[in-house]
Amino acid sequence: MTSGISVLVTGGAGFIGSHACKALKSAGYVPVTFDNLSTGHARSVKFGPLVQGDVRDADAVVAALRDHDVRAIIHFAASAYVGESMRNPGLYYDNNLGGMIGLLKGAKTAGVDKIVFSSSCATYGIPAQLPISEDCAQDPINPYGRTKLICEMVLRDHAAAHGLRFAALRYFNAAGADLDGIGHLP
Repeated sequence: MTSGISVLVTGGAGFIGSHACKALKSAGYVPVTFDNLSTGHARSVKFGPLVQGDVRDADAVVAALRDHDVRAIIHFAASAYVGESMRNPGLYYDNNLGGMIGLLKGAKTAGVDKIVFSSSCATYGIPAQLPISEDCAQDPINPYGRTKLICEMVLRDHAAAHGLRFAALRYFNAAGADLDGIGHLP
């Protein structure tokens, strides 16, 4: 029975994160949105509490995990535009890689050892074969894809060193909205 188990959803005020919160709530979990609201929208947080914070701040992550008795994390918080990553790679390394490092430090301190990571198909770069499968070579061609691949590597290293259990989702474009008023908002 899942009733009442809290899951921290980083970037839960964003497009994909808010939909994940809705699905978690429907399945009986308590989605705890952790978002700095730099690109997400507080009005999309409708399915559980909002903790305003930044994943790069490990102490804020620890506080959210402990305050809400969180058992698992779904990590969506990231900068996510290929073109922007090419114009401002430092932002992507800081937000995406720095965010992963802060999140993992906080998770380890709080004793949370289960993470689902929102990676990207951009880790594959220009694929050598179609359709792309999970075992295709990863060779990203832009800073966005590279930061996502490095985050996957960091997760693998933490799994080997600390027993972290994780899954990395390398999906393609997500789009749409729903009747609850979440999705692409101005």
